[in-house]
Amino acid sequence: MDLWKEKASGPLHIIHVGYGIGSFLVPQILAPFISEKLPTKDTMLDNGCADSISNLSNTINITDDTSKPSSVPPNNLQIGFWIVSAMVLGIAGIWLGYFLFDKQKYVHGDDKDKKHATVREYFNPANCAPGNPTFAVLMHVLIFVWTYCATALERIYGKYLFSYVREEACFSKQEATNLLTAFWICGATGRFLGFIISNFVPMRILVFVEGLGNLTCALVFFILEPQEWLLWICVCASSIFIGPCVPSGLALANRYMSLTATSVAVVTIGAGISELSALPAVGSTIDSTGITSMISFTLGFAVVSATLPFVMQSLVCRKVDRFEQEQSGNNNDMQ
Repeated sequence: MDLWKEKASGPLHIIHVGYGIGSFLVPQILAPFISEKLPTKDTMLDNGCADSISNLSNTINITDDTSKPSSVPPNNLQIGFWIVSAMVLGIAGIWLGYFLFDKQKYVHGDDKDKKHATVREYFNPANCAPGNPTFAVLMHVLIFVWTYCATALERIYGKYLFSYVREEACFSKQEATNLLTAFWICGATGRFLGFIISNFVPMRILVFVEGLGNLTCALVFFILEPQEWLLWICVCASSIFIGPCVPSGLALANRYMSLTATSVAVVTIGAGISELSALPAVGSTIDSTGITSMISFTLGFAVVSATLPFVMQSLVCRKVDRFEQEQSGNNNDMQ
C-alpha cells in the first residue's frame, strides 16, 4: 500500500484478476469428467423439464427401478481436481524456489540492535489511524463484513450455479459449464474494469455502484422466472459487480487510514470465515428445501452489500482523504 500510495486502487484490482482467470479455467478442466446424468425423473417433471426426458432417452437410462443399472458412467471429478491441484502445486513450487534460491537481505546491521514489534503492536488499530483507534476498528469491521458478503456471493454462484441451471432451467452439462465459465470470466473482467475505472472515479462512488449493482441483479434473479437469456444476463452482470468488491473495499479504506499487513489479514480472514460459515449454511438449506433456496441467500447478502457503502460513507464523510491532505500540504510548502 505504501509503495503505490494514492494509486493503490489500480494494482489492488489487477492483482485480483488472477483469481478470476484461474476460476474460469477450472470449470473447463472439470467438464470432461462430469457425467451427463440429470436429476431423477420425478424432479425433472416437477421442475418443468419433462420435455428433456424424451430427448435424453437415447443416451440415459431413466427408470423408476433403482435396482437396474444406469448407462450413465460415474463421475470422475477426482481426476479433474488432481489436474487442478497439480497446477496449483507447480505454481507454489515456483514461489518456493524463488524464496529458497533468490533471497535478498533487506535488513542490515546487528539483529541485537533491532526493535522487535510485540504481538499487541501488530494488532494495535492506532497503527492504522494514529490518534483515532475507534475509527480504525470500525473501518476494519466494515471491511470484514464487506469481504464476507462479497465472498459469500461469489462462492454461492461458483458452487451452486451449475446445479441450479441444470435442475431449474434444464441446461445441458456443456451449457451449464459455459455459463459457469462466463461467470468467472465476467468476474475477472469486473476486476480489470475496476483497475481502469478506479483511476478516474473515486472509490467512495465505486463501492456504491458495486453494492447497488449486486442488489439489482439479485432482485431480478429472485423475482423473475429462470429463463435462459435472463440467466445469462443476470449471472454475467452479477459477476461484474461482485468481482471488484474486495479490492474496492481495501482501496477505499486505504484512502482514510494506513493499511498494514494486519489489515490485509482481516480481509483474508473475512473471506475464509465466509467460506466456512456461509457455504455450509447454504448447502444445508439446499439439502432441506431445494436448490432454489440459493437465490434467497444471494438476495440477502446483496442487501447487506448494498447497505454497507452508506455506512462506510457516513463513517468517512467527516474524514479527509489522507493522500489529498498530503498533496495539499506539499502544495502549501511549495508556496
